[in-house]
Amino acid sequence: MVKARWVRLVAGLFVLSLVVAACGGDDDGGDTTGATDGAEETGSTGGGTSITIAGFAFDPNSNRFFINDVGQSAREEINEGLAGANYGWNSREGQCPRGQNPPCAGPPSGVTDPIADYPRSIGTFITAGAFVPNGAWPGALSGGYVFADGGRGNVWLRTADGAIDYASPILSGAFGLADMAFATEPTGTFLYYTLNGSSA
Repeated sequence: MVKARWVRLVAGLFVLSLVVAACGGDDDGGDTTGATDGAEETGSTGGGTSITIAGFAFDPNSNRFFINDVGQSAREEINEGLAGANYGWNSREGQCPRGQNPPCAGPPSGVTDPIADYPRSIGTFITAGAFVPNGAWPGALSGGYVFADGGRGNVWLRTADGAIDYASPILSGAFGLADMAFATEPTGTFLYYTLNGSSA
């Protein structure tokens, strides 16, 4: 079962306001920007090792995109999609060798570290992400990147300058959050997300 909800920023607060049709979709045909693909993608890194990409998002403010990568057992990560980049998948988890947490050895030559990562003590599996369109939301939210951990039900903001406050999620209780995207309507820009399972 998939539940979809609009989340609106009203006077600085996130408010659940409208349940839309199961399996996603937009109730009134509003445009979406920064949409993720809506499904897990599994890619092969060679040697029979698979990685799970929980989602990716394209920035409507520039020509970049971010990749949310589910970790093996220790860390979840966000990578900036770069041509020819080697993210160390299969031997590294986040900024560390697989199975380790900081402090740890830096990346070997030719490996690109993620732009953000977090340990399993904070979340259990990274899922969706979406870029906030410039000027759509006020203050530090403008131009940022929001991303979710489906296991803990938290959504965090990575500000335009790269800062993340893991102690202060911008939304919590969204267990099973699977996908998100921004949609622009005549009344403003809203964050749309889907929940998998029966969690509310």
